[in-house]
Amino acid sequence: MESLGKTFRHLSRKEKLEELVTKGWLSEENRDMFLHDPLISEEIADSLIENVIGQGALPVRFIAGNYCRW
Repeated sequence: MESLGKTFRHLSRKEKLEELVTKGWLSEENRDMFLHDPLISEEIADSLIENVIGQGALPVRFIAGNYCRW
């Protein structure tokens, strides 16, 4: 795998994904997955973290009150 250049952070999300595929860091299948059906807008995602290439959902756990021992 080739290293990423210093200009990587200045690329658009789509350009970053293409660069990752070209350098061997990401498969085309995973690139396609990251490009479709984002949960939040690219603008919001970019404001949260640097070098956003995609999004995913995380599971959220519910803890019932009778399990809390306070």
